[in-house]
Amino acid sequence: MNREHILEFLIDNPVFFLATCHHDQPHVRTMRLLRADENGIFFSTSRNKALHRQLKANPAVEMCFYS
Repeated sequence: MNREHILEFLIDNPVFFLATCHHDQPHVRTMRLLRADENGIFFSTSRNKALHRQLKANPAVEMCFYS
């Protein structure tokens, strides 16, 4: 799969799982893709949510897309 195929797959399958870690405990949530292009993969969350705090504290995440 090349970059073009990967971006096409992401756009065609916008629902994904995002895993973060907080105090060595995993947290997985269902998310929806806003955009995927040559600049990256974009999704949204609110600044007052735990997800935002977890991303600020540890930006290492895993994303699982499926069709």
